[in-house]
Amino acid sequence: MPKPVHEIYDYIFSLTIPGVKLELDRVYEFSNRIGKPHEHYPIIHVAGTNGKGSTTTMLYAVLLAYGKKTGINISPHLVHPEERIRVNGIPASSEFITQTVAEWKHDIEDLELTFFEVITALAQQYFMEQNVDYAVIETGLGGRLDATNIVDPIVSVITSISLDHTGILGETLEAVAGEKAGIIKANKPVVIGHNPPEAMDVLLQKAKDVNAPVICVADEVEIRDVQIMHDIFQQLVSYKIRGETYKIVIPLLGDFQTENFAIVLLTLLALDIPLDEAIINKGLSQMSWRGRIEILQKSPLFIYDVAHNPSGLERLLNSLIHFGLGDISLLAGLNKRKDLESMFHLLQGWQGHVDFFRYDGHFSCDEDDLRKMLNGKNQLFSSLSEAIKNKNEHGQNACIFGSHYFAKELYSIFDK
Repeated sequence: MPKPVHEIYDYIFSLTIPGVKLELDRVYEFSNRIGKPHEHYPIIHVAGTNGKGSTTTMLYAVLLAYGKKTGINISPHLVHPEERIRVNGIPASSEFITQTVAEWKHDIEDLELTFFEVITALAQQYFMEQNVDYAVIETGLGGRLDATNIVDPIVSVITSISLDHTGILGETLEAVAGEKAGIIKANKPVVIGHNPPEAMDVLLQKAKDVNAPVICVADEVEIRDVQIMHDIFQQLVSYKIRGETYKIVIPLLGDFQTENFAIVLLTLLALDIPLDEAIINKGLSQMSWRGRIEILQKSPLFIYDVAHNPSGLERLLNSLIHFGLGDISLLAGLNKRKDLESMFHLLQGWQGHVDFFRYDGHFSCDEDDLRKMLNGKNQLFSSLSEAIKNKNEHGQNACIFGSHYFAKELYSIFDK
């Protein structure tokens, strides 16, 4: 009898190893053994430091609205591993997961695959079996040596690039951009979002080296107007692209999401899909993307965002100010592997309370590091639940951010 799916996921995640094991030889070998499933359908491959998850999800939602049978492979998941692999909104079945992993178990252990490599292969296999029209695949870490990068996409997409995982991807924007540029493929178009000049130079040079046609948001898209619909927490954005204007309702808050969706529009054009305002708005109205300036509760207001690095935090803070929430209390559950000094510097200028909490699980910031930030208006809560209870009792609006690792606990609190 096959093992229950939760046991299979426990097995897959047990394959985590210390450090990061970035190299593709064993991934190619495993793909050869299972029949190269990724070669059986068109792929859009998405990389970037910030915005790649949102861009991937919005593109997926719009392709569904166009009537395309579409698969999506994202990482990390917030609550359930099944979030990572879906086709037309439906996660890969438990039967598929348990049976396929059982069939692969010998090769998984023979090649010493990591959990991310196994889940990536599961997505590729599932999309083949489901005979998708498109698969939208988000990289995990970097791009050049990411396990997803054995694919030959019909379009590559690179969102904004900033410093993150510097110990792995490099200490400079140029180095990080070089890793992200690894998904650009010969003679295949690449859609590039707004980026600093030093990152853009690297991306454009790689595209030139492999003769990849370049489609840049900065050259092609004008954002003419943004109206915040405060009552429903959405944005009405007017885009001008190639002489035409489109009014799009974006269900994700954050001024950076307007830029991310500009990437989606250009990706549709790169796929030779004509832009249809009604279809696009229908797709976005049906999408769900948790953890991105997500409204958890309206009174008092609680927001959750997975901003976990300096550039993500800066975007979050700017967006809160843009929405008239420049004095909202911040509750930070920080990951100790990140650039804490830069994040602390950003938080020092915030007009509202800035409090911290420790969370259960992976990489919660050490108490001593957090206490360095405490002053007369800061508090350190021993847990996420204690922090939320305190803000609720005092009727204080709050934005919770810092990691995806406490998302499961966070949602369980608000579900109650």
